[in-house]
Amino acid sequence: MTLSFDSKSFEKCHLLVVGDLMVDRYVWGTVNRISPEAPVPVLQIKRRSEVRGGAGNVVSNLIGLGATVSVIGVRGADEPGRRLGTLLNHKYIRDLSIDCPERPTTTKTRVISNGQQLIRLDEEENTPVSPHIAEEVIRRVAENTREAGALILSDYGKGLFQFAGLAQAVITIGCDRGIPVLVDPKGRDWERYRGATCITPNKREMELYDGSSFENNGHLESAMAKAITELDVSWLLVTRGAAGMCLMGQNRQPQFIPSRARQVFDVSGAGDTVIATLALAVASQADFPTAARGCYP
Repeated sequence: MTLSFDSKSFEKCHLLVVGDLMVDRYVWGTVNRISPEAPVPVLQIKRRSEVRGGAGNVVSNLIGLGATVSVIGVRGADEPGRRLGTLLNHKYIRDLSIDCPERPTTTKTRVISNGQQLIRLDEEENTPVSPHIAEEVIRRVAENTREAGALILSDYGKGLFQFAGLAQAVITIGCDRGIPVLVDPKGRDWERYRGATCITPNKREMELYDGSSFENNGHLESAMAKAITELDVSWLLVTRGAAGMCLMGQNRQPQFIPSRARQVFDVSGAGDTVIATLALAVASQADFPTAARGCYP
């Protein structure tokens, strides 16, 4: 990604990411026939791969841009959890994740043939984390914000921020210490993000929060202004796919930021890239309009 501001300053930045950690697994192969047992394709496996998923994808984007990162999340005491530990073992990552034997590590396995995803297999537990895990997350956040230039909450709805009060506790720690807090939201209930510096939904997530479909830019602007007032956030950045993004701050006119056409085969994780780039630019002292414009080449 090419940025419109000096990205060399990114190498001096340290960010704290708190969120739902996952292992993204890929099974690559070819399909040449249909099974005689059932009307399903038979995949001949050629290779397998694994990468950091969920909040881990935000981490990957940040270190790819030159930052160092501390990451706090939950993983199971299982084989995927051990693999996640290996994936987080990187010189620019401080792994502060918490082992949680009573929960499986969230794992998504995608089966792909000829560039097409055939099926995805999910292993996960979406219920809220236990009180002692929530308390440990808060403790680790409080102990590791001193170096952070920005704090990112990466909510994938896998149980971490579904624990009542956890998101608010993390946001309060960041704001009390003067650290910008950026949130990638999930679901309809955004009250838990109240007081954050910036929330970065996509258009569909913004519509879900507002409870309506946006027929034009005016409708989007009204919904954004309403959300900013209701949630007492400083900024709202809505990503709109090929239509680009819209940034709005308190008492500010909306700024529509166009995208540039690219050939894309997999758009999963696009929101992770946006919030990582935005947070890193803000941590390097860029203002929000400059940071948002830098999210596109």
